[in-house]
Amino acid sequence: MISLRSRWLLVMFAVAAGLFACSQQAAAQIPGYDDDTDVRTPEELIEGAIENIEKGEYTEADAAIRRARALEPNFAKVQLAEGLLLVETGAFLQAVSKFQAYNESEAGRQDHRGFAALGDIWMESRNYRGAIRPLEVARSLTPPDEDGGKTKQAKVTMDLAYAYLGLDRRKEAMDMAKQAELLAPRDASVQLRLAQLAARSNDATVSETALGRAITLLRAEIAADPFDKEAHTELKDAYDLLMRIKMVDVRAKPDDSEPYFAIAELAKETTNIDMRINLLKAREWAMEAAKKDERNPQYSLFLARLEMRLEAFSDAKARVQDVLARDESNKEAAQLLQEIDAAITARAASRTSETTS
Repeated sequence: MISLRSRWLLVMFAVAAGLFACSQQAAAQIPGYDDDTDVRTPEELIEGAIENIEKGEYTEADAAIRRARALEPNFAKVQLAEGLLLVETGAFLQAVSKFQAYNESEAGRQDHRGFAALGDIWMESRNYRGAIRPLEVARSLTPPDEDGGKTKQAKVTMDLAYAYLGLDRRKEAMDMAKQAELLAPRDASVQLRLAQLAARSNDATVSETALGRAITLLRAEIAADPFDKEAHTELKDAYDLLMRIKMVDVRAKPDDSEPYFAIAELAKETTNIDMRINLLKAREWAMEAAKKDERNPQYSLFLARLEMRLEAFSDAKARVQDVLARDESNKEAAQLLQEIDAAITARAASRTSETTS
């Protein structure tokens, strides 16, 4: 008898396959589909399709894939792009067959992407034993000297560490995670994953050290891009894990005041990051409203206030100035512009004070 979970998975795969078929039908209707003026080679089409997939442009990716296959039916790299697109639709079983076929081809044997993608699927399905070989091959094939190569190699190395952890091979897991850190010591995601793995291996010292680095790096990322959702989510994960570690200290030292105060500070930081995440969500909804009614000044001013609270002052100021350019008599916009300028001045003064102190 098929289990309930298996039935559910079969239904999900069927639905995903249907969505993929629909995307193929939609692709035939987009401008430029099977357009003879598109002079890209099959290689260029597939690399472009992979970029489309990374950006979430699935219809465009499907169109490029189908054109590449029409131009060169036996072009092996088509299977890599098809597999990556199938992953995005949730058709994992079909994706596995595509990756396996590509990895056996001459081109695939030299390309880390097919092996890494196959390893990712096995990791997601908790088939840790099955994930190890493709991840090992991906790690050996990832070129560390290309742009972002060391970060990519670090990611695959960290994936491999988690595969070992899934098999309870804890020493190998920790050794592999530390190798990943050496490859990309300034990558916040690598530091966070090292901290999480160390915590699961009951190594609080390594975990806390890595969390400290991750938090510093993530704060810098958010300062550079206040709208970076992934960095906000990872920062929340980092604080949540640090909170759990400190709770262990409280239980171990119930009469010591320091662990209690550390948790109080973390609770404050967690509240702040939760607020920022909610502000980002509010901004997304407001952006959709503004797209539908671009000339509504209330939407623009609402967005500017959100951006001001996120300390994205240049974005907020530009948005208010746009409102004033359309209606210089808007008193609310004029007042908000003054508030933004004052906030910019205060931040500059604070940074000067920090530098000189």
